[in-house]
Formats: sequence, C-alpha cells, structure tokens
Amino acid sequence: MKKILSLVLVAIMVLSFAGCGSKDATKGMSAEEVLVAATEKSTTWESFEADMDMAMLMTIMGPEPTEITMKGTALFFMDPMRMKMTMDTSMGEDMKMTIEQYMVQEGDQFVTYQSTMGQWMKMVIDDPSMSGMLTMDPAQNMELFKKYLVGAEIVGEEKVNNMDALKIDLTVSFEMYKELIADNAAMDMGGFTSTGMLDSLAEVGDLTYTIWVEKETLQPVKYYMDFGDVMSKVGAAVGESTDMPAEMLSIYDDMEMTIIMTIKNIDNVSDFEIPQEALDAEEISMDFSN
Repeated sequence: MKKILSLVLVAIMVLSFAGCGSKDATKGMSAEEVLVAATEKSTTWESFEADMDMAMLMTIMGPEPTEITMKGTALFFMDPMRMKMTMDTSMGEDMKMTIEQYMVQEGDQFVTYQSTMGQWMKMVIDDPSMSGMLTMDPAQNMELFKKYLVGAEIVGEEKVNNMDALKIDLTVSFEMYKELIADNAAMDMGGFTSTGMLDSLAEVGDLTYTIWVEKETLQPVKYYMDFGDVMSKVGAAVGESTDMPAEMLSIYDDMEMTIIMTIKNIDNVSDFEIPQEALDAEEISMDFSN
C-alpha cells in the first residue's frame, strides 16, 4: 500500500510540474488584443514552415463541377526572401502532378524556378512594384491590418500540432485590399484599377478568416480562409467591368475555395539548395508594370 501511495504522490508531483510549465499568455486578453499580439509576433519571424492545403470546386469541364486540390509544404526565409514549395496537385480523378517551386530575392529582382511534369522554367521578376510588395515593411503591414480590422471573436479552443490554441474568427474590411492594390501595381495583374472592377469588387463586403493562436507563446499557428460565399459576387463584379462571355462567368456561380495553412518550425527551418537543373533552366522575363 505504501508503494502504491508513493507512486500516486510521484504522479501528482509530475502532473503539477507539467501544469506549472504551461502558461496561458492570453488570459485576460480580448480577441482583438490576442490577434494584434499574434500578428506582431509573425512580423518578427526570420523563417517558418507551412503545411498548405487548398481545395477548389468549379465547373470547367462538362456539366459536373471538378475538384481541384493542392497539398504540400512551403519553407520561408524572410531577409532576404527565399522560398521553397512542393505541392501535390490533382484536377479531377485523372490529372495529378507535383509542382516544385523556388523563389529567391536577388537585389531588386525576384527569381522563380518551377518544375511541372519534370520540366523546369526560370522566371525573372524585375519590377519595382513587385519588389515593393514582396518586401513590405512588417510594421507597415501591421498598421494596415490594425486599420482595417473590423472585429474578432474567440470561438473555441483546439489542439494544433499538440499545442493549446485559441480559435479566433476575424473580419477585415475589403478596403484593406483596395489600398494594397492601389499602392502596389504588381497586385493589379487583372487590371482591376483601370477597368473599374475594383470598385465593383468592393461590393463583396468584408472578409472573414479564422486564425488559431497558441496560448503559451501568442504565436499564430494556423490560418483558414473560405472564399466560397464571395465567389459569385466576384463573378458579378467581373461581369460588370469586362466583356467576358456569360458562359465563362458561370464558373463563379457554384465555385468553392478554401485554404488552410498550418505553421511550424518558426525560426528553426533547415536551409535548402536550388537544384542545378533549375538554375540551368531557360529564363523567362516577367513584367507586371503594364
């Protein structure tokens, strides 16, 4: 009996120490305060890894909608910016492929290497607006986020990568994206500003996302975005601002799109090397200024 009691006491002590080692930095904070603190944390990252999961459903081939999925992992280094991404992509049941992509900052240029179906190509982005967008000051991003944050709500707690995290729904005004596009020509690849489409897109309204924030460190550890509800409004905006045929616009009617990004290995990412066959690939110049 004494041995059993001793074991129970030891177990209680171990659990007590474990409990003392796990703190809740979010205690007493509002959802907005947690969100701002987590976003500020993310602006200090030097590197991180992300598991990516994107799913789309759209009618592009025949009367039935086609499911498109992209799943993989991305490694990011922030200064200078370097990225490696590997994604397994499928379109329906028959078309499957793996896309491997690297992006590196070389001065004011960004060089992207991409392999699709085993074929490498090299794209050089030599455009000041693109460079400015990809290297925006984290403090500037933070102020922009706080300026257009409409509201936030803690909707629960969940485990993310075995970490206790708060689940927060947040709403951001679409005006933030209008300002980003107005200030960064590289984001206006669709000609939103010149066609008036941007004003039509504003009718989409505010956008809602979900972020999971680890309770102990206030680090954001997971993001979820669902664009399904806004795609029909996007189609209407495109229709008002362009001459796109109605049959092409119909793909927006029942389109669904979700993106999940799970963060790990913050400031602890193993470096990578770009394959020689990628470095030797034929170069394609890309200009986003027009």
